[in-house]
Amino acid sequence: MNDDQLNRLLRGLPKEKASPDFTKRVLANLPSGDTQGKFLRHTTWIVAAGLILVVMVGLLFGLKVRHAAGERRIKKEIQQLRIEHQILKTNLAELRNRLQQAPTTVYLGGDEHVDYILDLKQLHHIRPARYDNP
Repeated sequence: MNDDQLNRLLRGLPKEKASPDFTKRVLANLPSGDTQGKFLRHTTWIVAAGLILVVMVGLLFGLKVRHAAGERRIKKEIQQLRIEHQILKTNLAELRNRLQQAPTTVYLGGDEHVDYILDLKQLHHIRPARYDNP
């Protein structure tokens, strides 16, 4: 049997008329009270809970993204500090090497009777004789 045959058979059935109290009996079988109001109240709470959940998920996602960006920034800064540390370490080694190669005595001058030589290893603290105020 196909749809056309079924439709033809259904149309051939006699039409039933509802009794005059049909509507009253159907309404009497429905639960009494404000069912539409209850439905709306429950729906409102469900929608509110859903919105709160969506906002919380959005905030958590935003925090996670911000945290990941902060971690990337910190890692980049640490890498820059490591590079700068390596440069400073190289410069310090170069200065120490130059210091070891530098002469330890300085000729200050003199005359036919005396020569003034300064031994830099003997100096512990050098201070100027006076400070000039510009």
